[in-house]
Amino acid sequence: MQSSSKRQAFFLTFLLLLLLLLPSLSESQLLSSESRTLLEIQKQLQYPPILRSWSNWTNFCYLPSSPSFKILCFNGHVTELTVTGNRTVKLPGRFSSDSLFTVLTKLSNLKTLSLVSLGISGPLPTKIIRLSSSLQSLNLSSNFISGKIPKEISSLKNLRSLVLANNMFNGSVPDLRGLSNLQELNLGGNKLGPEVVPSLASNLITVSLKNNSFGSKIPEQIKKLSKLQNLDLSSNKFTGSIPKVLFSLHSLQNLSLAQNLLSGSLPNSSLCSSKLRILDVSRNLLTGKLPSCFSSKKQTVLFTFNCLSINGSPSAKYQRPVTFCENEAKQAVAAVKSDTKDQERKEEDTGIELGLVIGIIIGVVLVSAVLAGLVLFRMRKSKSKEEPFEANNVDKEVRSNTTRSTTSKTVPDPRRVPQTMRSAVIGLSPYRVFSLEELEEATNNFDAANLCGEQLYKGCLREGIAVTVRCIKLKQKNSTQNLAQQMEVLSKLRHMHLVSVLGHCIGTYQDHHPYAGSTIFIVQEYISNGSLRDYLTGNI
Repeated sequence: MQSSSKRQAFFLTFLLLLLLLLPSLSESQLLSSESRTLLEIQKQLQYPPILRSWSNWTNFCYLPSSPSFKILCFNGHVTELTVTGNRTVKLPGRFSSDSLFTVLTKLSNLKTLSLVSLGISGPLPTKIIRLSSSLQSLNLSSNFISGKIPKEISSLKNLRSLVLANNMFNGSVPDLRGLSNLQELNLGGNKLGPEVVPSLASNLITVSLKNNSFGSKIPEQIKKLSKLQNLDLSSNKFTGSIPKVLFSLHSLQNLSLAQNLLSGSLPNSSLCSSKLRILDVSRNLLTGKLPSCFSSKKQTVLFTFNCLSINGSPSAKYQRPVTFCENEAKQAVAAVKSDTKDQERKEEDTGIELGLVIGIIIGVVLVSAVLAGLVLFRMRKSKSKEEPFEANNVDKEVRSNTTRSTTSKTVPDPRRVPQTMRSAVIGLSPYRVFSLEELEEATNNFDAANLCGEQLYKGCLREGIAVTVRCIKLKQKNSTQNLAQQMEVLSKLRHMHLVSVLGHCIGTYQDHHPYAGSTIFIVQEYISNGSLRDYLTGNI
């Protein structure tokens, strides 16, 4: 009995330990799809030193954390990815921010994403909206991300921290009031502005917009940020007077307005926040006296390089004449207005340039389509007016045991093929003359299973290139020179928006064959998504 009770106690202890270990194991066992995603991120970031040891055998959930690297897992998913590099230049080669964020969207349970100092460049793509809906912290600071901050970022409703500092963002900032959970916003060290401060979420605790180009006045809406503790608007171009409500925000502890173009007197109010510990208004155009509420020894107040009346203070010698600040304030307002107009004009010019580029592209596509139509019309017209090929236009040497032969006269000597036909086009194989045997092999001897349209067959060349082969029976008389000229014209019609002709073959079959007589086979790119007609008629 005693041994039985011992065994039961042992099993109970074992089960208890197993139950305790199961959650830990489930948290650490990463799904294979997410492991592949992490390796793809490593590739997209061009193998930074901190990620260079990753391989197919890496157990990502057990990698040791450090101040510059951290991965957390839960229930087979990555919930945190923190990578801090030391790149001071952009990633070289064909790096694409769009491709990087396409991969990042595959981490569907991500709560924290921090990619700092990794040389990421290019615009922040709108597909940022497809990042994990659970994302709470996004830090992309100290990179080279440019362009405007996309408005789609305001759709990440669970964000609590958004740090895009020290990049190359410019222009206006989208309305961020929809980020109701946002507590930290850091957009410092960019080129944002000169428009006014954007509309901000009411639950913000820390806001840094320093070292940008924000102009105009500090907006009164800042009074709605009742939970604000830290506000840094330094090194901008703010003009006008400081709003009275700013000093009375009851939660405010640190306020920096240094190095702006603020003028007028400081608000003489007794309602200064009792929690305010640091105030920096240095290097502005302020006049008058310091409010009495800033005389506490618990506060640090910096006010050098203004035009304040300071009696008995060592900082008095760092104040300028009042007339200097008054004149500078007038010029500052005019300069900020001019910068705003220049920015608006620049955006308007950019819109016009974009419209011109789009117009030119559309024009090129339309002209190319018209040319292609004219060539096809000319070929059909010549077929309907001319008489059938004579036997002397084709090679009469036919094997006795076969029902087909290949035209020799209509296949030009490679040395005589025009340069436009021989030269390769970027992304496409160079135009060439195919043999009939090649096309029969590609289409499985023109098997009906490969028929994808009227006299149009799908096939695959020996090189692995998918093509379509259009068969046009030549019932009329035509000269080798005329055919060669027409095919040369077709070979030139290569454009990203046109289906290009890759080559041709002219052959002849004997009687009792579907293509008895002389036939021209036109080899084209294979487009899997249908034709323009399919798109217009809704057949796709």
